[in-house]
Amino acid sequence: MSLMVLVFLAPLSMLAETVTCESEDGRLKECTMDTRGTVQMVKQLSQTKCVQGVNWGINRNSIWVNDGCRAVFQSSGTGYSQSEYLPVKVTCESEKNRSRECAMNTRGGVRIVRQLSQTKCVEGVNWKVNRNAVWVDDGCRAEFESIGGYSGSGSGSGGGYRPSGSLPARVTCESEERRMKECAMNTRGSVRMVKQLSSARCVEGVNWGLNRNSIWVKDGCRAVFELVGGSGSSSSGGPPSSAVRACNAVQDRNGEVVNYMPLKSDAWEIILRYRDGEYVCNVERDGRVTYFEKLRR
Repeated sequence: MSLMVLVFLAPLSMLAETVTCESEDGRLKECTMDTRGTVQMVKQLSQTKCVQGVNWGINRNSIWVNDGCRAVFQSSGTGYSQSEYLPVKVTCESEKNRSRECAMNTRGGVRIVRQLSQTKCVEGVNWKVNRNAVWVDDGCRAEFESIGGYSGSGSGSGGGYRPSGSLPARVTCESEERRMKECAMNTRGSVRMVKQLSSARCVEGVNWGLNRNSIWVKDGCRAVFELVGGSGSSSSGGPPSSAVRACNAVQDRNGEVVNYMPLKSDAWEIILRYRDGEYVCNVERDGRVTYFEKLRR
């Protein structure tokens, strides 16, 4: 009798990827990597401490290191670590003021629902959203919730949420005194530099690059950047009227559609203008509103 041995191989998209990335002579360096899953530093190799958001971070299809950071990074790939398999609500704590990253479904945005630390948690200062994770620093401890998983229709604390559709498609971003600066921008699509304004040459991946809903510049780069071929309001023929009606029904009034963007094949993000301001509404094709809140400008 012959024995049959079955070997099951995981698809490539489910395998972790490991990359060593080094900032040589303190310069910024970008390393190609599959960042569609959760990315974490698994081993620091430099004497310089590597801190996410300070001297290393995640870009689209790459990671970057700076100021002497050298480390081994690992991506979980795009299998079971995709956003839909991650929690929509987490408590994340910066212990002893150290930086920490917590895996989370961040599609559609993240907000603080409850601050637990005496230190005030301020988005962009001691907490922010990364791909499939939130990170906290400098003593921030809070309970975070994915806006995509939010089922309420009241106002609540939005934590500064700005959907891509409400972000500018063209910005001027400047690295003042050669420091790194991040400028909010709709980066869903391809972004190109349309005009360089600085004497320092702006080179993508060296002194400018893309983040989630923003671009960054460094080392004196100053330029005008523009979104090309983004998923904005000029595509997809607009949301169905039933989706707009469902959003308007939340406040029982009729709003003007200012902008819209497909979130996936069966959901929309719609910006509506009422007399008291603009509101963002996330709505499923079946008319179920998953998020509705006034935009904070």
